[in-house]
Amino acid sequence: MSDEPKRHYTASGTATRRGHNILIAAPGVGVKITLIGATFQLEDRSVLLRLINGKGGATISKVVMSGKGDRIAMRFPIHAQPRLSDNAALILNLSRVTSCGYTIWYYLS
Repeated sequence: MSDEPKRHYTASGTATRRGHNILIAAPGVGVKITLIGATFQLEDRSVLLRLINGKGGATISKVVMSGKGDRIAMRFPIHAQPRLSDNAALILNLSRVTSCGYTIWYYLS
């Protein structure tokens, strides 16, 4: 493991489609996304959120948000930070059409 500091990135936006919403595009062959933290804020009606590893579809986290303005913040401990599969996108799956703001902090390895 390298002692070099990791360059951190931020992805922010609003997911609105029922089903899969790509939050972070696949970074390229041989590169993995490692999550540091995430926030989600429901801007519309209730929904089930699933944060998904783009390859294989494994669920990283699942949350039910029941009302407009509900929010959640996740900070992953350094030794338990989810690392996606090689060249996998980070996907947010919404159980219905709604509006959900997000911010993701991550690094590439």
